[in-house]
Amino acid sequence: MNAAKKIILLLWLLIVASLGNASALTPGATENRIWEKSSAPLETRLAEPLQTLGGHQENGGAGYDYAVDCLLAADSAATETFYRTMSQPNYNTLLTTGQLPATSETFISPSLEYAQQYNGVTVQFNVQAGTTDALLGMGVRNSAAGFAGTAYEGLPLVQSGWGSSSAFFKWEAQDLVNIGLGRGPALNTFINNIVNFNLIPKP
Repeated sequence: MNAAKKIILLLWLLIVASLGNASALTPGATENRIWEKSSAPLETRLAEPLQTLGGHQENGGAGYDYAVDCLLAADSAATETFYRTMSQPNYNTLLTTGQLPATSETFISPSLEYAQQYNGVTVQFNVQAGTTDALLGMGVRNSAAGFAGTAYEGLPLVQSGWGSSSAFFKWEAQDLVNIGLGRGPALNTFINNIVNFNLIPKP
């Protein structure tokens, strides 16, 4: 990111900080922002009070505003990209905590077009390179014939209850495999590997 862009971003954050809370800009509004994860461990960031740029501390109340704890980013290291469409309440939770809320299966997709078929808020996640390989290590798959001859072929077939222990690689169409993160270690791996995320405007 060049110096001019960094100055603009810092000025924006100073304005937000002066208001005390980024969410006060437009109450209830959905903003299109890209958030980069803090370098501090997640458990440390969640345990500490909010810090504004001016040094004033504020308690986030219902949650911690990711705008203050994370830097608005336009660039990042090598990443993998996934998309997920979620409910507005789940998106609000994502913004305030940095945590992707679990659902019964918590599917993500490498295809924006596929994700936007669903009603709700579509979010782009950039995660650390190697995340897919990490999920493959705990992966299961469906019985689609398209898996033959691919890296997924050797995965065990999915069984009931997979969501508590596995990542579900589901063949949807040619060259499209979505991943169910469930509610267990696969979801935790994905969350821990998030570099940044941003809202995708509706087409």
